[in-house]
Amino acid sequence: FIIFRGLHVDFRIVSVLSFILAILSLTFALWLLEKFLHKHLVKNRTWAFFLSLLIILNPFIIELFLFVEKGIMVFGILLCVIAASCYANYLAHHQRSSLIWTFALNILAACCYQGIVGLFIVLATLVTVANFKTWKTFFTNTILSVVIYAAGPVINILLAKLFSTGGRIGGEIILGESIVKLFDGSKNMFRLFGIMPSAVFWGLIVVALLCWLIFKIKNRQLLRPQSLFFVAQILYLTAVAVLAALAPQIVQQTASIWVVSRSTYVFASLAGIILTLLLHSAPRISAFRPLQVVLTLSISVFLIVQFASFANITLDHYGTNETDRLRAEQLGQIISDYETVTNTTVVNIMPAKDKTITASYPGFFASGDINGSAFSTPWSDTTSVGYWNGRRFNRLEPTSEWSDYCAAHDWYSSDEAQIKFKDDTLYICWY
Repeated sequence: FIIFRGLHVDFRIVSVLSFILAILSLTFALWLLEKFLHKHLVKNRTWAFFLSLLIILNPFIIELFLFVEKGIMVFGILLCVIAASCYANYLAHHQRSSLIWTFALNILAACCYQGIVGLFIVLATLVTVANFKTWKTFFTNTILSVVIYAAGPVINILLAKLFSTGGRIGGEIILGESIVKLFDGSKNMFRLFGIMPSAVFWGLIVVALLCWLIFKIKNRQLLRPQSLFFVAQILYLTAVAVLAALAPQIVQQTASIWVVSRSTYVFASLAGIILTLLLHSAPRISAFRPLQVVLTLSISVFLIVQFASFANITLDHYGTNETDRLRAEQLGQIISDYETVTNTTVVNIMPAKDKTITASYPGFFASGDINGSAFSTPWSDTTSVGYWNGRRFNRLEPTSEWSDYCAAHDWYSSDEAQIKFKDDTLYICWY
């Protein structure tokens, strides 16, 4: 974005290019993951296709697509899939080049967006667990995958510290408070942040495990060591997915920890991961007609409900943007009237927040940064005013006097008392 801004490329063009990159990256990620699953884990191509949808197009991906940076974020997902494929090839053939590519791609993925790197460790763990041979090999491969996974975020943090003095890693880390914040945030994560009914998500996992249980009982294999080992694998993979979603935030300053869908993207792939391991450990389930029908219907219902939820969230996104536009144009008219009367051009905006600023509008779904108002965050408030009015304004940090004034009020709608002009500067309180 710095490059595009320096080249004076229009924001709309940047947004379109980002969307094209996101779609292409997503398409290739799905195609490569289907090949990866078919080659290493699931022999049936149809099941491999459905599983790739559940893993990549999981419920949390919606927030990535609502950011203008969607292109680079989803490109990071593609890099994670390629890195996992290289890792699997290394385990199979022990080629040093595959290991080098795994490291390099994982580092690049972390530089795209740290919130998606957990996908690599979950896929790598899935391959490691599914191809268990000896405990020595298992521990060796686990350590290797963790080192590769950690390399990306660590290098990313070092680069951030080298070239930036602030940001989310520049403040104080209070370990106890950080753990409490992560634990509290995980409750919403397990409820899928309201993006779709969590009962559908967990219901798919329960149905899949019940199908496995019925299959094992029917074939009198339930009490065999392999069945108990499968249960242990499921628990282990679940723990890895949860840790991969939450643990990376522990290196941030405590005040910046925020558990949202985009930062815990990998957790929502859990349903697809568990189903993949199930079909790998008991491939004959897919050939047993009644269970095949049940699994197919369950996955279909899951995807229908998920994409219906995506559609509703997207419609609310349009509604939020339209409301922001109306507010910005109204403010633009007020600025224009002031300029006409005083013959002064407004070039600065000094915003401050009221006592309890509302991050979203009533009636619209909101979670994390999904459908948040542009006027609720400092990195988009004055920019949005300028964008919708075809102008540019300098954003000034509020004086203590203006901050105190705004914080002493608690508005729920526009009010004349929220606005003040002084020479070429607009003072405004966001509510």
